[in-house]
Amino acid sequence: MRAKRSRFSIFIPVLVLVMVGINPIILTIHPISYPSIPLVAEEIKCPSCSLKTLSFPSTELSGWKTYRSEEYGFEFMYPPDGQVDIYSATKQKRVRVALPVTGETLLRDKFFLIKVGEVSEEPPGVPSEEESGKEVFINDREFVKEDFEEGAAGHFYEYVIYSTVEGDRRYTMDFVLHSVNPGVFDSPPPGFDWRETLVFSKIASTFKLTK
Repeated sequence: MRAKRSRFSIFIPVLVLVMVGINPIILTIHPISYPSIPLVAEEIKCPSCSLKTLSFPSTELSGWKTYRSEEYGFEFMYPPDGQVDIYSATKQKRVRVALPVTGETLLRDKFFLIKVGEVSEEPPGVPSEEESGKEVFINDREFVKEDFEEGAAGHFYEYVIYSTVEGDRRYTMDFVLHSVNPGVFDSPPPGFDWRETLVFSKIASTFKLTK
C-alpha cells in the first residue's frame, strides 16, 4: 500500500527556505493516474449471480458444442476448441474437457471434469459443504459451489466445484486451473490473466439433467 503524503509535508520545507532567504525551486507535482480495476468477472458477465442464479445469454454461447449422456442423463455445452475425453473410474463416470490456454504463462492446464458417482462417495480432496459450500442455482436446480486451492512439488491447482444430487447419484463439475510455481524457473514466464476463469461459469450455466 502506498503511504499518503500530506500537502503540508511539502509546504513546510518550502516555508523554511523562504524564511532563511533562499529561493526554493518550484516543483509542479502531477497526480499519478492508475488504471481502474475491473469488476469481478461474475459482476460483468453474470449480474444475476449475486442472486445465486448462474445464467448467461444464449448469444454468448453461440457456436458451442453439446455433450449429452443418455446413460447418465445429463448434458452441457462447451467451447468448440475444447477436447473431450470420456473414461470410467470405479463406480464412476467421468467426462474430461481440456480447454485452450492463452499465451505462454505460468498456467499449464485448464480443464473441467463432469463426474457421476454414488451419493455415498465423497469426492476426494473436496471440503465438506459445511466448511465452504454455498448454494447456487443452475437451470432451476440447486448446486453447492466450493472453491479451494492446493499445491504440491512446484505445482499449484485452483478448483471451482459444483455438485448436486439426484436420487442415488451425485453429479459434480470440477473446474481446474493448473499452474507452475515461478520459483522453478530461472526466467519465469508471466502470470496468467484472471479472465482465464470466465469460461468456467459459462460452461457450468449450461449443465442440465435430462432424466
